[in-house]
Amino acid sequence: MIQYLIDLIDRIEAKQKQSGSEILPDYETQYNLVKELSREIERLDPRDFAPAAQCEFVVLRAEIKAWNGHYTMRISGRDPFRRLAKVLQFYGGPNSWIKSRSFSYVADGKLRKIIERDYRELSLAAFAGGAP
Repeated sequence: MIQYLIDLIDRIEAKQKQSGSEILPDYETQYNLVKELSREIERLDPRDFAPAAQCEFVVLRAEIKAWNGHYTMRISGRDPFRRLAKVLQFYGGPNSWIKSRSFSYVADGKLRKIIERDYRELSLAAFAGGAP
């Protein structure tokens, strides 16, 4: 579902490693790859991520969008690409809002909400990337 984004991140990372420096010789290709990644992650809804990953996703989306092509984020030691690949594992799918099974048999409404929330988070952690 979002594996293509992780593959794109891997390609960006591979190009950076090939260069052996902070600025790539093939700067325009690298810049365009990051620009395309930014466009793609802009289409994702933060509500479709596990609650624990929503804030990190929004922050990373903003960092990558603001990327200016000078690898200032890498120099500061905050690689947004690798972090994004990890956060994408908590994506529940389009319009999922992290759908979960029903716990309607739990009478206490507050307890039911807690159980449903925890079940969704555990399901995403156990089956990262949507594996059965």
